[in-house]
Amino acid sequence: MKRAPFVLYAAPLAARGALLWDARDEATFENGHIPRAINIPFEANWIDPDKETIVYCQSGDRAAETAAVLADLGFRNIRVYDSSWLGYASVLTARAEDETWLNVGALQATAQSLEARIEELERRLAQRRP
Repeated sequence: MKRAPFVLYAAPLAARGALLWDARDEATFENGHIPRAINIPFEANWIDPDKETIVYCQSGDRAAETAAVLADLGFRNIRVYDSSWLGYASVLTARAEDETWLNVGALQATAQSLEARIEELERRLAQRRP
């Protein structure tokens, strides 16, 4: 089994006919995936064993398990995208389909700002009390 490099340009591989297989569950796949990937969850993965197949999941564990099962089933051209979705999605310029983003840094900054404002208002209120 070949290991895909950390930064895998998956779309060109899929464009040339490689199968880009996302082994995550459907709900996770719908929250974002690499363009041209197909979603066949780990529990239900049966595909043409002669086609070049690149397997990924959220972090790499399910993809590695899926690749091992595929090899046992006679798949001959399997690669695991080691960094999987977490690595791919961390590249801000990487294209994604149906992706849901949460800017945790902005959310945290807003929460800290609100906490500071509440503390200021509580301090002022305490000064007004006799």
